[in-house]
Amino acid sequence: MKLMFLAPLLFALYLQAGLSQAVENAGASCIIVPKDVEALIHDDLHAQNASLQVTPLPALRQAFTALQVSASSVYPAAVRQIEFCEITVSMFDVRDGHVAGTTLFVDRDPPKWLMGIAPDGRTFLLAGFSDPEKGFNELIGAVGLQVKSPDLASDVADFYLRMTGGEDLRESVVVDEMQLQSAALMDFRNRYSLAQARTLYARWWAGISPALKKALHRPKTTAENSEFETQFFRYQYGQVLEETIAISRDGAVMPRATRALYTFSAR
Repeated sequence: MKLMFLAPLLFALYLQAGLSQAVENAGASCIIVPKDVEALIHDDLHAQNASLQVTPLPALRQAFTALQVSASSVYPAAVRQIEFCEITVSMFDVRDGHVAGTTLFVDRDPPKWLMGIAPDGRTFLLAGFSDPEKGFNELIGAVGLQVKSPDLASDVADFYLRMTGGEDLRESVVVDEMQLQSAALMDFRNRYSLAQARTLYARWWAGISPALKKALHRPKTTAENSEFETQFFRYQYGQVLEETIAISRDGAVMPRATRALYTFSAR
């Protein structure tokens, strides 16, 4: 009986040891913003003295590790451990125990930037930076990802949305009319007074045709010659968009087409 109880424990220890050898140790972490990245953000803000703060995002690190494991044909899979950090502007610039400055954003949400950092210190500039698509493709290229199936291509497409537009972009994807309604209700409520939101939302929803409501579906990935294509629907400020992105066999992503299926004017 003791051997029966010990066997799962021994197997778990063996599995943990194998995985610890396969995962590359992280040599860089989300502690401070690298000077070159800090300069880019200050230029973007047109403020050289804005105080920045960094927040680690372990859930994204785990998601990227899982993506690499899914792409691997061996077990345990060898993966690169990339740290992900969210950079935001601190309201107060505190120096030597005193508030040296205050940063406020009026009529806009506080900006945020997403950065990946490899064990060797190499950075990947993602959502919020000027060219997040380039940063994403550099990130994918750095780990040598190989995409061999539509299912994996779908996972890459989902991760692409998270990396290049943050959770807001990912959550704008709609798969049915109820999700479309939910996204629109939240948007109208955030942008207008309650009375305006009710009136404008009713007008917006009345303009959505039954055919469009029926056409909505989950993201669909197909194999196209030497690459994959993922097609999906998004809601954006009253618009219903159909978008297509291409995923190469080495994981690079390129936007292919965007088509507005419905537009709305509040005027």
